Amino acid sequence: MNGWQMITLDEVKRRRGWIPLREQLDVHAFGVNAWSVESAGDSVIPEHDEHQTEQEEIYVVVRGHARFTVAEDELEAPQGTIVFVRDPEAKRSAVAVEDDTIVLSAGARAGSAFSPSAWEWNARAMDPYREGDYEGALAAFREGHDLFPSDWTLLYNMGCMAALLGRRDEAIEHLRAALALGADADPLEDDDLVSLRHDSELIAIAGQASTARQGA
Repeated sequence: MNGWQMITLDEVKRRRGWIPLREQLDVHAFGVNAWSVESAGDSVIPEHDEHQTEQEEIYVVVRGHARFTVAEDELEAPQGTIVFVRDPEAKRSAVAVEDDTIVLSAGARAGSAFSPSAWEWNARAMDPYREGDYEGALAAFREGHDLFPSDWTLLYNMGCMAALLGRRDEAIEHLRAALALGADADPLEDDDLVSLRHDSELIAIAGQASTARQGA
């Protein structure tokens, strides 16, 4: 290992539009990924903010043309354009204006050491989940939970996978823990949890969590 690596975006295995550069290159100092879509009009950067991570983010259109919306501003971003969003609270999103558009993104919290966030493990689990490999998805969520034990999304998704696998007790355990951590999802409306929709224990803990949120 010479302390450097060189790859092309086309060499990185894509996961339904996600090009996981940080994982591929084992970057430790900052988050970096790229996102691709095949058709104009597709969402290349879903709407989100960085309220939880408090990260500043930079986006580079490396192929094609994107139209960004940042807060209330709409920005045309042809190939070569750089969009920097300093405010973590600002909503941002982008859609492709041209086919085969790729946007690279990088971010980190100002003044703090970077560490990967739980969303990366949630994203890794999406491929096996979509393919019906619920055991594989559960393993990916569990790996993330081992690293981020206080993140409710991983626990909640573990509960969903356990339910899809027919493991009622395991599902209830994970969902109870997720709701205790403040999960804002409604398990009684989740299609992945339809097998438990009339389960009295899940109904009870979902009700308690809803009451707690309303009282907060």
